[in-house]
Amino acid sequence: MSAEAVTLCGMESELPPTLRYLAQRQSGVISRAQALRAGLSSDMIKFRLRSGRWRLMHRGTYATLDGRLAHRAEDTWKDKTRDNAAAAAGRQSLRYGWTQVKWEACATAAEVAGVLRLHGWDGQPRPCSPGCPVQRDPAR
Repeated sequence: MSAEAVTLCGMESELPPTLRYLAQRQSGVISRAQALRAGLSSDMIKFRLRSGRWRLMHRGTYATLDGRLAHRAEDTWKDKTRDNAAAAAGRQSLRYGWTQVKWEACATAAEVAGVLRLHGWDGQPRPCSPGCPVQRDPAR
């Protein structure tokens, strides 16, 4: 199976159609076995990991990161339309990628808590450890 080049959301992808389909169906996550069956070599997988195009989630499981390969172009416009409608109604939308959720989880939680407080939430997230950016409010 050959890898054909296509452009998705302004990015060029050299994934075989089978692998693109799997990434779309699996929220941007694929296994090493799926990549190999689709025609990628071990070196091609290593290159994608080293270059940051893919991220290792667990041994043999990769995020193709940031979701752009897993979303069709029309879905991107649906997201923008939804976010614009929310803004017009006075609501906010926060967007996070894999990096923020996996490696910056505490800072992300603190940011979400701050926005929720602006909208009337009186809860408090729990810090994961001393020095965590999610600090308890001493007044609570």
